[in-house]
Amino acid sequence: MNIVEHVVLSVAVWEAIWVSCSGLRNPYAGLREMALAVENGTVIDNPDVWKVMATVNRSYFQIKDFVYENSNNMPVHIGYGYYCEAPHIIKKILVILEPYLKRPKSHILEIGTGSGYLTVCMNQLLHEKSAILSLEINLQLLNRTINTVKNYYTKHGMKLNKNQTVFLWWNGKRGIYSRSPFDVIYCSGLISDGEYNKLMYQIKPNGILLGYDWEIDGSGGRTLWLKQWYKITDTDVKCKPVIKCDHYYRELMKNKGLLKLNDIMGGMAKEISMDKHGRVMLRDER
Repeated sequence: MNIVEHVVLSVAVWEAIWVSCSGLRNPYAGLREMALAVENGTVIDNPDVWKVMATVNRSYFQIKDFVYENSNNMPVHIGYGYYCEAPHIIKKILVILEPYLKRPKSHILEIGTGSGYLTVCMNQLLHEKSAILSLEINLQLLNRTINTVKNYYTKHGMKLNKNQTVFLWWNGKRGIYSRSPFDVIYCSGLISDGEYNKLMYQIKPNGILLGYDWEIDGSGGRTLWLKQWYKITDTDVKCKPVIKCDHYYRELMKNKGLLKLNDIMGGMAKEISMDKHGRVMLRDER
């Protein structure tokens, strides 16, 4: 970064610290996560993204029964086989999406509302004339998340603009044609070939698809990556691997807290395992 960028970043950092110490949120949670991000070599050199992640309290969107040691820089389960992405993954997503979020008349599709943490972070960067549509297939999780998001904004003396950020109960793995086209589609799960083709049709030229996919090496081994597909035209798409994610799934499998899913769901999760894509599976989903 040049001197001007350093000055801008420093101002954003001190503003975030002032906000965090003024009673608007837990004064340490966001800053602790930022410190961990720096320690892990993922320094956020984008002032606005830094400010959002330092002021939106990730722990507010988590369930205390799923919080475990090192959870501040790891994915954390939120129930129903879903998880809240790790801060360094959120950082990558926000840095990529920021130009689209900030410009007017952008149409953003989020597939998989989850905890609502990423939705709120995106909303903090959203231009007043742009919109986010967030889809979630699990109705119980969606209702819980909507209440959490509403309470979050009320607690901080803010109001969520329901015309800008809309939550919808919908199986979004293949998008939603009636609301397309989109400038950005972010999918919180793995994207199959069939889903990829359907989602690409719903993206505008010069738009992007962001989601997870496997990379296969010469020996047949698989590594999970967050990838970005940039659509130039309907027939010209460029793919860029963003960050490797595979070891975070292995860490989740080692964590004993995963088995608390059975307690949270009132005994509904009779059998818990991972499918071949690394997604938490309950017996009833097979």
